[in-house]
Parts: sequence; C-alpha cells; structure tokens
Amino acid sequence: MNIEARLTLRPFMWSHDGPNIDPNAPACGYWVDGMPNELLAQIVNTQAASQEPVWQFRYIGQDAELGDYKTEQDALAALQSFVDDPTGLLDAHYKAEAAWFEKWGNMPDHFLSKRAHQEVEAWERVIKMHSKQ
Repeated sequence: MNIEARLTLRPFMWSHDGPNIDPNAPACGYWVDGMPNELLAQIVNTQAASQEPVWQFRYIGQDAELGDYKTEQDALAALQSFVDDPTGLLDAHYKAEAAWFEKWGNMPDHFLSKRAHQEVEAWERVIKMHSKQ
C-alpha cells in the first residue's frame, strides 16, 4: 500500500523586533516534517516582523528558496503538491524561466539579469533532486 507523504510544520524560529524578543511572537520559520527520502525543507517568512509576510520554502542543501506565498499554509500546500506530483516542478520552472526571459531576454549578461536567473537555477536543482527519488 503506497501512502503519500503528508507534510506538517514544526516551528523553529519566532519573530522579534531587534533585540526585543516577545515570548508570544508568531513563528516565522518552520521545519517541514514528512518530506520523502529524508529531504530537508523549511518554510520561512522572508520579511521583517513589521512588514506583510512573504513565505518561501527552502530545500536545505540545495540553495533553493522558492515561491512567494501569503501564508505559511499556502507555502506548505504548494510544497505538498510538488511532493504529490513532481511534474508540477517542471511547470514552476517553466514559468520562472519565461518570466526571466521576458524581463532579461535582450540583455542576459547584465549583472542583475544573472542574479535574477538564480531562481530559475534553483528550480532546476530541485527538479534534479526530485528526479533522483
């Protein structure tokens, strides 16, 4: 019987305002439990506590921080969909590459273009990692 992994969140980092730590502060970083094949992933808020949150998921050891989600649950749902059906990674990679090409296609050697291409390369690394599974 093949049971798909169900991912869950476990907090490891909490919001703070500089050196002032509020013990009731919301979590801003989570370990993702239940990843297949011992993959390590986190979901983190990349914004300061005073700003609207932007959540991304990270594949640890792959230099891949991907997505821009409104909530940690949205990021978890996206990651779960990639675990359930890794072919969705190809679509995400294609969209990232198309957006990059639309913006930078006529000047791919510009230093900002190369930095922007890092997201496309991160999707490529994640696809390779999932294809080894």
